[in-house]
Amino acid sequence: MEKLKDFPTPLTSKYEPLEFIGEGGFARVFKVKRKSDGKIIALKIPHIDEKSRRAFLKEVETWKNMNHPNIVKLFGAFEEPVPHFELEFGEGVEIG
Repeated sequence: MEKLKDFPTPLTSKYEPLEFIGEGGFARVFKVKRKSDGKIIALKIPHIDEKSRRAFLKEVETWKNMNHPNIVKLFGAFEEPVPHFELEFGEGVEIG
């Protein structure tokens, strides 16, 4: 629960943070409940600057049109109030 404090405050109007999933060089990922419909999704919050954000959002348009069982579905990409991506959430297995 410690990492939930890192959830961006401007996004709390749209999402209820449930769990911190992980962080890598590109982004932090949270399991959230979307307040508009109650759907559980993964929310990816990238660490990118203005220049790379514009380039990445262009590439996201291609991802939105992909449909394959081995590719996580992208529901949406948003620039405001904080750049973030809504992704399909799938329960995984714990590797230990």
